[in-house]
Amino acid sequence: MDDRLKGFKKAMDTHTFRHVPFTEEKKARMKRGMERAEENDLFVQGHILQLLLAERTGHELIQLLRARGLKRFLEEEGFLYATLHQYEKNRWIESIWRDGVKSYRMTSTGRKLLEKQLKKKKRVFSLKEILDGGFHE
Repeated sequence: MDDRLKGFKKAMDTHTFRHVPFTEEKKARMKRGMERAEENDLFVQGHILQLLLAERTGHELIQLLRARGLKRFLEEEGFLYATLHQYEKNRWIESIWRDGVKSYRMTSTGRKLLEKQLKKKKRVFSLKEILDGGFHE
């Protein structure tokens, strides 16, 4: 069983919901939901990293992500900045200040991560396809 499910089951057993049955069906549904959330995060991550092959501001990223149809960015601009901050902590991207404007670009670690994601897609993408937004799930 996934560690997150074990922790969740333990919390349920010891707290308010200890009388609710935790069936195998419920476990399976929760696991599928968590896997979908992770896939969604990887999908967004791939798009952000692709766009940061070139240096871009947060505003430019939001516009380009919206143009790609990523609805998460339609109303939640703060989500992008929280994500960028996390990517900086992971050293996938770095930020640069120029003339009072903050821009972001991918690091070599971020490039390796993007290459790994692209290999998982079992399709080889040209650099032009990536720059033009050809990488889609």
